[in-house]
Amino acid sequence: MEMPGVGPLTLDEDLHRYFSGPVTASVLGGVVGQVVLPSSYVADDDKEAVHAAVTAFLTNDDSALHAASADAFAYYLDTVRESREQGWNEPLPDIAEPEQVWAYVSLGHEFHVERDTDGQVYVSIECECAWEPEHGLQLVLRAGTTITKLGPFDSHLTNTTAYARDDFANVIYVSTSML
Repeated sequence: MEMPGVGPLTLDEDLHRYFSGPVTASVLGGVVGQVVLPSSYVADDDKEAVHAAVTAFLTNDDSALHAASADAFAYYLDTVRESREQGWNEPLPDIAEPEQVWAYVSLGHEFHVERDTDGQVYVSIECECAWEPEHGLQLVLRAGTTITKLGPFDSHLTNTTAYARDDFANVIYVSTSML
């Protein structure tokens, strides 16, 4: 099976997922990785939406990362605050401003493309970050273009589904102070 703009896909029958060969994600500043699709991709009634999301993800510039800097920084600040409140002695980086946060993130190399209950196509990436080694950083881009959810990895594609709260529909990062 082939995906336009991506090339051949290989089914991993144990994982029930299709994997591409190496591709470059311009939206992540040129990170090389693999597109990963659920096996249900073959039966998707609107493959064009999937293809459009993947194409956008692979070809758009990295402005989506910069637009989400304040939210990623808020996640960092919440982690620092919680660490101090709990008395954890974990060394944390000293990040002074939002744009610096990306220097402490190792962007993931598997680009999971899935639909959420809202029918939209999302690309989810599990990343490592220096301030939260246990839960890392999940980035989710709706239609492959805009980061619409980030925070500790929880495998959810939207904050609406993650927290079962419709008022989180347009919230990129759900701070612990919001719960």
